[in-house]
Amino acid sequence: MNIILSGPDACGKTTLSEKLQKKYGMSVIHSTASTPNTLAYHLDLIDYHDNTIFDRWSVGEMIFPKIYNREPKMTEEEFYISLRRVEDNNDMYIIFICSDVNVLKERLIERGEDSYLTEIEQQCSLYNEVAHKMSQFFKSYANFYIIDIAKPNAYVDLDCWVDQHFGKTTP
Repeated sequence: MNIILSGPDACGKTTLSEKLQKKYGMSVIHSTASTPNTLAYHLDLIDYHDNTIFDRWSVGEMIFPKIYNREPKMTEEEFYISLRRVEDNNDMYIIFICSDVNVLKERLIERGEDSYLTEIEQQCSLYNEVAHKMSQFFKSYANFYIIDIAKPNAYVDLDCWVDQHFGKTTP
C-alpha cells in the first residue's frame, strides 16, 4: 500500500511523511515543480512502487498552474484517471487543507519562507476547492482522508486514522 499526501506549503506533509517512514519503514518520493507531473509519471509512481509515501502528487497539477499562470502538465480528466488508479490500487490518499490561513503563514515565517506568503492564501483556497471535488469523487472510498490542520487534535485524529487504515504494526 502507498500513501499519497497533498496539500499547501507548510501544512505538515513532509513532517508526516518522515514520521510514517520511520514508523512503517516506507520509502518517500517527493514530487516538485521539476518532476514531470504528467499522468504517465503519476501512474508509474503508484504502479511501480509499493510501501511508498508520495509527498505531493497529481493534485498539484490542478493547483500550481493556476497560481503560476502556466500550462498544466495534466488535464482534469487525466487527474480523475489518476484518482481511479489510486482507488484500484487501494492506496491511501490524504489531503491537507487549512481553514485558517494564518496557521500556514506563521509556519512559513518560522521556516524563513516569506516568499510563499503572497501565494499561500491562493494555495489554501484551491486546495479546499480540489478537496471538495475529491470528496465527491471518493464518496465511498474508505482510504481517503481530509485533514483540516487548523482544527484542534487534527494530527492526533490523522494518526489514529492512518493506523486503522494502514493495517501494519509498528516495527
